Amino acid sequence: MALFGLLKSKEEKQAVAEARRVLNETGPKLVEADQPGQALAIAQSVSANASLEALPVKERTELTDRAFSTYWESLLADDILTSEEEEQFLKVSEALGLNIGDVDSRHPQLLSRLIVAKVNDGRLEEIDQPQIIRKRGEVVHLEVGAKLLKEVALREFRAGSQGLSFQVAKGVRYRVGAIRGHMVTVGTEMKVQDTGSLSVTSQRVAYLGSAKSSEILFTKLMGMEVFTDGIRLQASNRQNPLLFRFTQAVSGDAVAATINAAMQHSLE
Repeated sequence: MALFGLLKSKEEKQAVAEARRVLNETGPKLVEADQPGQALAIAQSVSANASLEALPVKERTELTDRAFSTYWESLLADDILTSEEEEQFLKVSEALGLNIGDVDSRHPQLLSRLIVAKVNDGRLEEIDQPQIIRKRGEVVHLEVGAKLLKEVALREFRAGSQGLSFQVAKGVRYRVGAIRGHMVTVGTEMKVQDTGSLSVTSQRVAYLGSAKSSEILFTKLMGMEVFTDGIRLQASNRQNPLLFRFTQAVSGDAVAATINAAMQHSLE
């Protein structure tokens, strides 16, 4: 019985080693695939490999994610994604057992890279059922959860000199407080005014929140300041810029690229 257990353990170890080898080689193989359908065939072959069942779920997921990251980072290295490449990318993702939820949570940078790469290929998404009400002939290209921010001045009290006492009338004296001072601005902080969604359409950038709503037509947009997780928009008809922080895994670069492309299309 002990010998049987030892042999079984050895077989299990060999299966685990084989599964690791397969998954560790998957990323490079996907990158090297240069024929139509080859990457998909590799992904399907990996998924069908029975040795993968020998790995714990956590390790199998981690190694699959690593292989997938190697694949998409190579695919998007030039920041351009053609429709044919996108079609194959989706099929490979599905074959590896990844869905949209997995991509958003386990590959947070991917969505933004895909948006930029598609825009660079001259393609803009068209959302069929957007949250905002579209104007006649308007197309919604992007919607992302966002917080509307406001820059607030931080102030502090600076103490002054010792108070003085002086006579107001005979027998009556008035004493100024022993500690006097004044308020000074020492910096600023961002405070959330509202939470909602930011939409980029073929005509404007629109914010729809729970308490506030606003829009900037492309004809009024004068400048953009792009941040990793947000964007600041300046308009000719607004005294103060609008500042947004995104609540989804979409970068400021992706939103700015979509705005710029939509603006260019509106001028054609």
